[in-house]
This record gives sequence, structure tokens and C-alpha cells, in this order.
Amino acid sequence: MSELNGVRIRRFAPADAEAVRSLITGILAAEYAQDQAAYPAADLEKIAAVYGGPREAFLVADDGGRIVGTCAVKQDGETTAILRRFFVATTHRGQGLGVRLVEEAIAHCRTHGYRMIRIRTSGRMAAAIAVCRRHGFQEDERIQLGTVHLIMMSLRVS
Repeated sequence: MSELNGVRIRRFAPADAEAVRSLITGILAAEYAQDQAAYPAADLEKIAAVYGGPREAFLVADDGGRIVGTCAVKQDGETTAILRRFFVATTHRGQGLGVRLVEEAIAHCRTHGYRMIRIRTSGRMAAAIAVCRRHGFQEDERIQLGTVHLIMMSLRVS
């Protein structure tokens, strides 16, 4: 895959499972506690199975054995993929790591024949929204789910 400032972006390995769960649940609890209802964690208990389809991927950012970022590609129909679990550790933000994760995910989608990529994010996740917009994602819909404000975005790829 690729490397940025010594952080390697690669595919998830089963040995990463606990570190991935810890990173994601830690960020959600610390920064987005009010949004957690919109992000059930069942997929984090079986990452390899949930994201292991032939056209799917779970990417991790590995800084010397420490997982510091994630971004998953999940198939949603023949020509549509969904980006999920896009997170970067607070210690590694502002260094372009989120940008690289999204670029790798988009490249994966192109390689595997997807024509549309979607992402659903909380309105509070401003950095994730900015990275997606920077890569051409357009806002499609806003959904109010109780106290959670969700934004649906999409990108057409060729």
C-alpha cells in the first residue's frame, strides 16, 4: 500500500483486532459519546468476516506496530461501496494520514470496479467531512436520528 512519515497503510490482519477496537471505541467515547447510538460496534467484533469480501478492505495505519488510523470499504451493491470506520488517533491528526487513508480507499474502490462511494458521518466529525469534500464527495442528505445529525455523502468514481 503506502507510507506517510513512517506510518504504513496496510490491510487489517487478525492480530490488529484488539488495537482497532480500542482505537475506534476510544475515539467514539472521548469525542463523540452523544453519537455512539448511530455507530453500533458489532462489526468490530468480527472485522475479518464483516470486511473480508473479495471487493472489500479494512485498512489500518500502522506506526511501528501501533494502529493509529482506520478506514474500511464495504460493498453495498454491485457498483457501490460504503466507507466505514474512518478514524485517526488524536496523536496523528493534522499530518495527512486521514487524507492518505481515504486516497487508499478510493484507489481500492476504483481497482475493484465500484462507480459510487458513499460515506455516512456525524455532523460533529468535521475533519472527516473536510477530507471527504477535499476528495470530491458531495453531500446527498442530512438525517436527524434522535440527537444525532448524520450527513450522507457520495463520490462518483471511474
